[in-house]
Amino acid sequence: KFKTGDFIFTPGLTLHNYNVANEQLGTDERQNDWWLLPDFNAIWEIKQSESLRFNYAMSAQYTDVNNFAEAYIFNNYNRLFRGNRFLENSISHQLSLNYFSFNLFNNTSLNGAVSYTKRIEGIKTNGVIVSINQVSRPENISSNFPDQTFTAFGSFSKRIKKMQFRLGANVNLSESYNIVNQRVQRSDNFGQNYNFSVRSSFREWPNFEVGYRVNVNQYDNGGFTQTFYTQQRFFNVDVNFLKNFTLTATWDFYDYTNDDNTIENDYSFLDATLYYRKGESPWEFSVQATNILDTEFLNNDSTTDQFFTTNQFFVLPRIVLLTVRYEL
Repeated sequence: KFKTGDFIFTPGLTLHNYNVANEQLGTDERQNDWWLLPDFNAIWEIKQSESLRFNYAMSAQYTDVNNFAEAYIFNNYNRLFRGNRFLENSISHQLSLNYFSFNLFNNTSLNGAVSYTKRIEGIKTNGVIVSINQVSRPENISSNFPDQTFTAFGSFSKRIKKMQFRLGANVNLSESYNIVNQRVQRSDNFGQNYNFSVRSSFREWPNFEVGYRVNVNQYDNGGFTQTFYTQQRFFNVDVNFLKNFTLTATWDFYDYTNDDNTIENDYSFLDATLYYRKGESPWEFSVQATNILDTEFLNNDSTTDQFFTTNQFFVLPRIVLLTVRYEL
């Protein structure tokens, strides 16, 4: 580690020895690897409250012991899995750049980051799919098909008197490969998340937070594409009244759709808690209500190297709970 001017550099090399052995089916399979893995960190201290950081690291990943077992296992009613005793490690290159700035005089904060990851010869699922049934086995995929992920994040906040304004964005772009029915299949995922909120910090008045979030997920699995949209509006409130009472409440409203207009669901959640504590008394009483609007289900979507899915989950009905607390 050394410093020159406003820059701090920390290069490094780490020597690893990995010894993997498994005994099954009457034979012994061993893997003894030596890896010299570099890493590098650089910091530019632009000001006392402003900096730029760069990181690079090379790493080796080895799989879980369960993936070495050659026996067939039922993972689900329609999914059969078999391990592979000849699995080898994968290699990853990870780079990131982070920026931070805080200005006390105008009450502003700015953060940003970008990162890139490349994984070579990753352990993938070789799946044979027939209708809804699947038989899968892990394999090291060729180095010609590396997994790549790029992410970018940014946030800005500013305080004006008793109000805090926040703006944020998060973008994720990934490219991965898998083996389906003996063919290499490419999967792409482009995720976007944007949010804005305003929060108060009054002493004598009720405090609140109001905001909006939107999430867009675009999936492409082997040529099958779909885009899902989730819009969320939220409102939180914190009220002190009659000297000894406090009321907190959160309300979230969701609008979930897809680009084919085959899915459209609006749902909301309202939770609230009423507290009572007299002065410095060790006794506290509260009434907590969750899912006041009695919402029945919610939606989300996800992706793997083989599939993208949208799910509907049933949630617990309205619950009201009385709590008595005593502090010793």
